[in-house]
Amino acid sequence: KTPGQPVTRTAPLTFSPGATVADVAAKLHEDLERRLKTAKVWSAGAMAPKTVGRDHVLCEGDLVELQT
Repeated sequence: KTPGQPVTRTAPLTFSPGATVADVAAKLHEDLERRLKTAKVWSAGAMAPKTVGRDHVLCEGDLVELQT
């Protein structure tokens, strides 16, 4: 998800079970992974995001906004 933009579902990134927020950042760009501080995660069916750390394990269908 792009910060400041509404929540929309686009083409998903796929990861192995147990993937973390840091894994998502690393797949997008190695510099992004180094600068990552927290993320907002919308779990399936959730209306509001939850702020999580870089080691948070993601579940299928989670929507992630990375924050540096």
